[in-house]
Amino acid sequence: PPTAVLRRGEEAVELEVASYGNIRFVDSLRGAVRLELQSRFPTTMSASDAGSLHAPMPGSIVRIEIEEGDSVEEGQTLIVLEAMKMEHTLRAPHGGVVKQLDCAVGDQVGSNQVLVVIE
Repeated sequence: PPTAVLRRGEEAVELEVASYGNIRFVDSLRGAVRLELQSRFPTTMSASDAGSLHAPMPGSIVRIEIEEGDSVEEGQTLIVLEAMKMEHTLRAPHGGVVKQLDCAVGDQVGSNQVLVVIE
């Protein structure tokens, strides 16, 4: 298997690396680990929540410009989220009808929390 050397100051550790798809097994005299490659920019959506708008980061809802049943156009402002002392505008990813609104002004939301579902 391919080898790599990890150096920290005067110390050096030899590593053996085996690759199987997205899995890497790294072995050394200090032990072994199994690593799984992850996308550098993971998506916040899955096929099961198509049409959902997720909070991109933890924050507080400061403004909501839609209600359930409203028709929206792609790019339309839906929600304004305050996070890290800045306001972040969340826009409709596509046109449709607001099926579900899962937040209210003043709510604290977590990263990746579903806020709106558009059909």
